[in-house]
Amino acid sequence: MSHKRIDLFHMMIVAKYFSSINDFLYLQLVTKKYENILSCFHYNPISLTLKTRRLFPNLETLHLSSSSDETFENKIFYQRIVWFQVSKSKTCSSQNVLFKNVSYNEKEIFRYNTSHDLNSVVISDIHARDITLNMKGMVDHYDARIPFQSLTSIVLPPYLTSLGDVYYYRSCYKLSSITLPLSLQKIGQYFFYEFTSLTSIDIPSNVTHIGRNAFQKCYSLKSVTIGANHINIEMFAFDNCSKLSVVNFTSNYSNLNYINNNGCVFEKESLFGYEAFTYCSSLQTIYIPLFVLKLNSTFCNCSALRQVIIPKSLEIIGDYEFYECKHLKYLFTFEEYKNCGFKDFIQQPHFVSDTNTKVIYDKNRNNNVKNIKEIESFDIILNYNINTIKTYAFYDCLAIESVFLGEKISNVGYHTFENCSNLQKVKFTNSIIKELNDFVFLNCISLREIVLSINLENLKDGCFKGCSQLSKIVNTSTVKCFGNSCFYSCNNLDNFDFSKSVSNIGEYCFFNCSKMCFPVEFTHTTYIGKFAFCMCSNLTSVVIQGTLECLYDNTFDGCSSLVTVILPRCIKIIRPDCFKNCRKLENFILPENVRYIGFHAFLNCVLLSNIVINKDAFFISMGAFSGCSRLKEEGKIPQHCFE
Repeated sequence: MSHKRIDLFHMMIVAKYFSSINDFLYLQLVTKKYENILSCFHYNPISLTLKTRRLFPNLETLHLSSSSDETFENKIFYQRIVWFQVSKSKTCSSQNVLFKNVSYNEKEIFRYNTSHDLNSVVISDIHARDITLNMKGMVDHYDARIPFQSLTSIVLPPYLTSLGDVYYYRSCYKLSSITLPLSLQKIGQYFFYEFTSLTSIDIPSNVTHIGRNAFQKCYSLKSVTIGANHINIEMFAFDNCSKLSVVNFTSNYSNLNYINNNGCVFEKESLFGYEAFTYCSSLQTIYIPLFVLKLNSTFCNCSALRQVIIPKSLEIIGDYEFYECKHLKYLFTFEEYKNCGFKDFIQQPHFVSDTNTKVIYDKNRNNNVKNIKEIESFDIILNYNINTIKTYAFYDCLAIESVFLGEKISNVGYHTFENCSNLQKVKFTNSIIKELNDFVFLNCISLREIVLSINLENLKDGCFKGCSQLSKIVNTSTVKCFGNSCFYSCNNLDNFDFSKSVSNIGEYCFFNCSKMCFPVEFTHTTYIGKFAFCMCSNLTSVVIQGTLECLYDNTFDGCSSLVTVILPRCIKIIRPDCFKNCRKLENFILPENVRYIGFHAFLNCVLLSNIVINKDAFFISMGAFSGCSRLKEEGKIPQHCFE
């Protein structure tokens, strides 16, 4: 059997990947064929020292990969090639040295400018790899900014790979044209900060990193074209680009056919920093690509934003993600276009439609997407892999009318849909969510209907506070704990199915739910907070069992239709104003363990009569039964209780 062996020439190619002189010495011991390999090299494949230099007898070209490498200044070479970064000013005094990684600073940009136009900069150095402006530690002289303020155009070197971080700002008010080389890989932080005349920028396909605040306050920037397959856009990168309306990726992407004139599409595996596109007030449509897992305040305060197309892979919608996107109307995956309102989308370029049959087709009219006559439509569809919606994610999104939350939703953060004043309908599927956090739907004044998850057990503080039109809630029978002010001033709420196993009802929970007429019956209650059912003027019946020991201040104050109250035997304390103004309350069985009745506890219960009081260790506050005229006539209760 014949064996393939690596000849000397090919072994020299392999040796380019050796990292130390020991690798070569071991190679020479393998076979006699390689024992003279070092004499074949006319350049050094590794860094050399005074000791290892003699092992390469035919060396003609010296490669220096690090500033710490031995330069052998007393030796003569055909050429020295420097691979580590060197400033431009240091390259001009060296002879027979080729610098492969030249860095320009602010002064050198103008010193080596090849343009004859005083308002333009052209750098043609083929070895320039990095431009670093205003390095940290340099003195911030106002005079240093003057050349930049008059610039109108810049052409960067053809093989540039990096635009370094900037540590103090140079506002280029007149610069309107920038040509970036195809080799560029990185745009550093603050590099184009406040270039207020810049209207468009083409970012080459090799750029994989755009630093924080890189294009912040480019107020005239309207269009950004990005050629990368994946890119990391750091926080505030395009913050306050108020005219930015188009952000296009030109690489191969399945949804590029659906980009319109006010669209933004991000390529797969992209990462978006905190508030990367905040205050881009002209951006209307966003296409977020496959494999993106998380958004984090990326588009907050994009006031013109109307449509967001998300991938199925998305798992987390972060804090403040669409905060005050007042025109945001639609958010869903591409596949869910079929679930959107028909009238809103028949004019979109993404589809063609048959207005007679109301069937939507894809753009090429190849596939019947779906007949949408009978589909329940939603504006915001948070489905597939989305499991977390964080704090203030949709705060003050005034255009949203309906929201669908999928089965994987496990966490909805504080204030998520607060002040969505046109939100009318919310539907949870059978998601795994166990609780709704504080103030999730605070002041959603148009919310009429909500279908909760059958797994929901806890509604925390202020969940539906101020939802004055809320009249229908489905799947409440599993909820065991209601936080403070949970349904505060939901004065149209007339349909509610309490679980008999409710354990906790917070303060002001159903305050001023004036249409609340359904029976209240609890069997395992341990706590009912003050003002919990205050001003529930249509409440007629309350039956409480469990281990409840205290009824707090104003719990049933103003329940003017309340007729029947049955309390558990373990009740010991009835606090002030607890049943104040319950004018229809007539028969009341006072539990035998009650030891304290507070001031005005039964004020103006004018029909109340026939209360049996256990006189052992019992205290009734002055005025506890003030205004209870029938009870006073019976003469069974001390006179001071009516004063």
